Amino acid sequence: MEAYGLSQEFTTPYTPEQSGLVERFFRCLKEEFIWQHSFESLGQAKIVIHC
Repeated sequence: MEAYGLSQEFTTPYTPEQSGLVERFFRCLKEEFIWQHSFESLGQAKIVIHC
């Protein structure tokens, strides 16, 4: 996180409404990449997802 200039922030457990943008990002990531591909390795996933 430090390499990207990010800081960690904690939210109350089991309250996704406090982190709506992050929850939406992970939902889209799963729908558009994870569930549609069968990755053989983390490296392959990074190439497809463009990390």
